[in-house]
Amino acid sequence: MDKSWMYKPRQSREYQEGVDQFLEFAFNNESVGGKIMCPCKHCVNSLWQTRDEAKVHLICDGFLRGYTQWVCHGEFSSINDIASSSSTHILETSQVQEAIRANFRGFDNMEALLHDTMGMIGQLGGQELNFQMFRNTSDAQDDGDDNCQDSDEDIEELAEGISVEQFGDGCAEENSNFLKLLRDVEEELFPGCKTFSKLSFIIHLYHIKCLGGWTEKSFAKVLELLGRAFGEQSSWPKSSYEVVKDIKVPDGYASNISRCVNLQERKIGGLKSHDCHVLVQDILPLALRACNPPKEVIQVVSELATIFKSLCSKVVDVNELEELQNQIVMTICQMEKIFLPSFFTIMVHLIIHLVEEMKLGGPINFRWMYPFERFFMRFKSYVKNRTHPEGSIAEGYIAEECLTFCSRYLQGVETKFNRPMRNPNPPTNDQVKYLFSSVGQHIGKIEEIVLDEISLVQAHRYVLRHCDDIENFRREFIELEKRKRRRHSRLSEVELEKLVNENFHLWFRSKVLEKDYPDIPEEVVALGVGPNKVAKRYSGFIINGFRFHTKSRDENRMTQNSGVVNTSEVGSVNYYGRLRDIIELDYYGNFKVVLFKCDWVDVHHNTGIRQDEFGFTLVNFSRLIHTGEKLEHDPYVFSSQVEQVFYVQDLKNENWSIVIKTRPRDLFDMGDIDH
Repeated sequence: MDKSWMYKPRQSREYQEGVDQFLEFAFNNESVGGKIMCPCKHCVNSLWQTRDEAKVHLICDGFLRGYTQWVCHGEFSSINDIASSSSTHILETSQVQEAIRANFRGFDNMEALLHDTMGMIGQLGGQELNFQMFRNTSDAQDDGDDNCQDSDEDIEELAEGISVEQFGDGCAEENSNFLKLLRDVEEELFPGCKTFSKLSFIIHLYHIKCLGGWTEKSFAKVLELLGRAFGEQSSWPKSSYEVVKDIKVPDGYASNISRCVNLQERKIGGLKSHDCHVLVQDILPLALRACNPPKEVIQVVSELATIFKSLCSKVVDVNELEELQNQIVMTICQMEKIFLPSFFTIMVHLIIHLVEEMKLGGPINFRWMYPFERFFMRFKSYVKNRTHPEGSIAEGYIAEECLTFCSRYLQGVETKFNRPMRNPNPPTNDQVKYLFSSVGQHIGKIEEIVLDEISLVQAHRYVLRHCDDIENFRREFIELEKRKRRRHSRLSEVELEKLVNENFHLWFRSKVLEKDYPDIPEEVVALGVGPNKVAKRYSGFIINGFRFHTKSRDENRMTQNSGVVNTSEVGSVNYYGRLRDIIELDYYGNFKVVLFKCDWVDVHHNTGIRQDEFGFTLVNFSRLIHTGEKLEHDPYVFSSQVEQVFYVQDLKNENWSIVIKTRPRDLFDMGDIDH
């Protein structure tokens, strides 16, 4: 098969036709469930993709360089790759696949790891090696293969056949290490273990140490415990030093601003530049407000915080940059009137150039220094010998890169490439339908509860109110209520809304059960019947990039994740509240919906919400719209309708809290998409 197209430009006709030929060949030979292993530069034959996904990857990312023998897609170069040298007949595809499965042990391809690392399995000492040379002893004896009676003897014979002249003096030590690792590939972790070899288990454990940031002391304790658990017959290393001489993995590092605050000495120390950035944007204006400085100081610092928020936003409107530039000039002029001349170093005046840089380079968060500073901090954590820090950094960096390389050959484990986000997207499940995009990822234990009558009616009523499929029924109900009144009496909008809240769900249920409408869709019938009284309760929920906790879950934590805000469609009024409960209604298997029950601040009166002279929004949780305990109350919203906010207590008035709005880290505002 002609494969010259692999080296053509990706936009050329030859390359695209070659991709189609490859996909046709691969799906005819190695398709599993309508998917193949994608050979693009990013997936590197480790991820399964559909035909369309694989085609997009190959055209956008390119074909994996060096992958000329498509062994993962049904192509084999010679019969020696799958059978012993004494075989003379041609094997079928099923026999080839069975031979490959028999020659690779466990889930991890350690042979391929050694091949790609040292390049010695495919060709060693000028002689071609086959898979049978490295088979297990039990497999060789079962097949009656005289050429492979003992793997250890084969390796020793292989070692004797390697001469220094063939490879040079500098390769003798490398050959010795290769043979040692080759023995570790074949050596069982303990007698009867078919899942891990000694080498694969060590790589798995060190991979976990690297991701989890274990210290050397804790890792040594784990090795000691595992050694005692496996017993004397295991090949497990008895101490960490036995493995550290081959692989060295550094520990991780984490930073917390709260640990940098010293309340006794009233100092803040040990901050990184990113910590200072966060302080300027959110915390410094609030702290100054509580200290009662001159109003001009609070005003100019608040304006500076707003400027930095605009500069650091992920999406920038080019039309607003000129106005932002003028605002920066005016703010710096105001600062020159307030602060001493010694305050204005060159760094302060550099702010005026940030807008021009944004015009030339785009959003700042794609090119600022914080990722590099975090990377340098990881370098510093490598240092164990302070007299030679550069050596520790070099060894730690190489060790981590080696573990990253080895992780590509580990199947079913978390790596840097497939590690989920902190607030991951919900799992896709086509069998369960969720209304109003309320599907998300729950946190903590699932608790099944029986809803009381008031809570059940409140939740079901909120679902009916926002369902467009029953709008005709809602109009019919309103017309019936109007006919019941006298001719000269008219119902106001408030009275109609009250009637709908109190009686519509009962009338709608009776209408659906009477079956007066034969063409009613199943979804509408399920809505009329109502949800099951047995619901699920969660203490935490992740949706739209936000991590929400209930008030009870927040009480024992140092973080705050119970603040919510819901913006109304009419009037764009912001309703602020605290998350009290999370429930999932089940409409008897037809569909589900997740609802948040919240304590809502009374935003219609000045006793519940106000805005001070500096633009801060303050709320009073002692003044709520309702308690949610009566039938006419409306405490529920859909999980997809809220965003997250934080509340900071106002030191001037304990009953009031300052609102701080947040944005999820991995969410980008792409605007409206025209289809």
